[in-house]
Amino acid sequence: MVVVQNDPLLVEVNLKPEVAHLLKVGDKLQTSYKAKEWGGGREAAVSYIAPSADAGAGLQTVHLELPNPDNKDDSGLQIYVQLPASVVAAAQAAAK
Repeated sequence: MVVVQNDPLLVEVNLKPEVAHLLKVGDKLQTSYKAKEWGGGREAAVSYIAPSADAGAGLQTVHLELPNPDNKDDSGLQIYVQLPASVVAAAQAAAK
């Protein structure tokens, strides 16, 4: 019995607003369950970007959908997300 929907998995990321606003719905981000082990086609698509940052934390919520057609990945696990190089470069340029 499948009690929860695990395909796609919902990945929630909290980013600084100056980084979150550089993303758009549909962007693909690399994911990994182990730090710095990128690749393998584990891409998640941006599905939602909160309209504003949380006032207390100063972070903006971004949701990603990670395909899990065989239900091999459990929900509730920590996952690493790699921002696209273009987003990192733009955020660094804006910070200067």
